[in-house]
Amino acid sequence: IPYTSIIEQTADVYRKIFGDAVIEHHSQFDAVDGGESNTSRLATENWDARIVVTTTVQLFESLFAVKTSRCRKLHNIVGSIIILDEAQTLPPNMLAPILQVLNLLVDHYGVTLVICTATQPALNERAGKGVGAKPFRGLRNAREIVSANGEEVDQLYQSLTRVRYELPKNFSLPRSWEDVASDIERDWQACRQLLVIVNSRADCVVLWEKLKSLDAIHLSAAMCGAHKSTVVERVKALLTAGQPVLLVSTQVVEAGVDLDFPVVYRALAGIDSIVQAAGRCNREGKLVDESGQVAQGKVVVFVPPKAPSAQVSTLRDAYQAAIGVFSSLGEKALSRQGFQRYFEQMYQQVDFKGHEVIAALTPDSLDSAEVSFRHAAALFKIIDQAGQVPVIVRCDAVVDGLIATLKAKGPERWLMRKLQRYTVNSFDPVVREWLRIGDLDEIRPGIYVQPVATKLYHPEKGLRTGLDPLDCIL
Repeated sequence: IPYTSIIEQTADVYRKIFGDAVIEHHSQFDAVDGGESNTSRLATENWDARIVVTTTVQLFESLFAVKTSRCRKLHNIVGSIIILDEAQTLPPNMLAPILQVLNLLVDHYGVTLVICTATQPALNERAGKGVGAKPFRGLRNAREIVSANGEEVDQLYQSLTRVRYELPKNFSLPRSWEDVASDIERDWQACRQLLVIVNSRADCVVLWEKLKSLDAIHLSAAMCGAHKSTVVERVKALLTAGQPVLLVSTQVVEAGVDLDFPVVYRALAGIDSIVQAAGRCNREGKLVDESGQVAQGKVVVFVPPKAPSAQVSTLRDAYQAAIGVFSSLGEKALSRQGFQRYFEQMYQQVDFKGHEVIAALTPDSLDSAEVSFRHAAALFKIIDQAGQVPVIVRCDAVVDGLIATLKAKGPERWLMRKLQRYTVNSFDPVVREWLRIGDLDEIRPGIYVQPVATKLYHPEKGLRTGLDPLDCIL
């Protein structure tokens, strides 16, 4: 699963069905105090269980790792079924080594691969299009699981349609946040339950500020994991109770988060992001109109004031590819065939850093079997965290006690695991500035903690924005 924000809810569902056959393995797994023995810890770290729920990062970075602690579980992949959920989130710049290692597992280690998503990426092996175009070395012999041909799949897409889209008349004409907020308020007054998804932390704060008078709720990766979980549970409770709720979020809610709104607004982004956002609209298919007839949800796509920053090339590439496909296909861009064209176009304009990983693992000649495993491991990163620094924030009273223990005992493994839920990433220059002005303490080498008296972390917006280069992302 791509995100730790949804892995726990998924593991809980599996555990209700399969019981103790399920283990979780991810950075934010928090064993109950006293409930983790050496045996259970080793079972988790070695994937010694029938069903393992883990992250995409953990799977692929382990497959390309050189440390024994990361590699010792890999033998348990042999003969297994790997289910890749939300496959559209696989990083485009690392697709080359990811797809080659998946082919290797299928061809030589008895692995069955199942790829799940509402927006299937173009991962199949195919010839290059156009003069001089290189072939795409994708997955071999991949097929739709429900049918040998595409007809039944298209019928399923049609029968499962639960929303109607309202698209911009001009994809090149940005709108102001004031205009967007005005439209949102109009629709929210009519339906009383509405979700807005934008492209960056900074956008999320700006729009939330304009909708605060409607008791809007903010959600983004500027908030720590524990805070995000609390907000999601609150929103779910309001939705279930039929209470008014207006949620302004980044795309942290798009993949797998079980929310169901009658109306969703989505800032223009990649086509996969737009369709994933639509997955939070009329999710259960229970909407009815005033006469009691089955109704569709409404997804409004709007052009934000600014396109995604060039600092986040993946979001920028997706944005530009979407405009290109919408311009040629219109609303058909949101069909299965549209997904194919969109992903092919996006992959053409991505800088495939993953080819460097493959080069490091390829012998120089037939006479030389030398490959650079360490160099490949250093190059292969699902999430590029270069220059990013985790900051421990005080989002509730629980963390105060954990920080006190950290100061007294140092960074013990169980403690740092618990604190993972109370961290937010920032960039090194920003952290240095916060240290200089006293808004942050370095209580141990490389461990940064928000002091009690500072307002570095806002109870609704999360980690302070405006100074952080990460404002441009989720």
